[in-house]
Amino acid sequence: MILGQADSHITKPWMVELDLYSVVSDCLADWARNAEAAFELFSIVGRNDRAGHELRELLTRFNVPFRFVAADSGTGRRLLADHGVDGSRLPVLVRYDGEELVEIGS
Repeated sequence: MILGQADSHITKPWMVELDLYSVVSDCLADWARNAEAAFELFSIVGRNDRAGHELRELLTRFNVPFRFVAADSGTGRRLLADHGVDGSRLPVLVRYDGEELVEIGS
């Protein structure tokens, strides 16, 4: 409605509350199928090792939207190259605006 278009509508009055719930549920399911990917604040480029798991656990605990990309995948190599990181110190945390934070050591 904000953009001046409506994909679906509900007429009132409905017969029973259960009818309303099923219509709303159908509308939400349709929206979820057509919704674009969620916003990811961070991309983690790393391996399935302790440091990578700890970073993912921390971001999950604080409910921060992120995606994990394996360093040896095409996307992972491209992200590392785009930010001038050689990948010798992983994980690398890339913020949505391009800023990166590299593992500083244990």
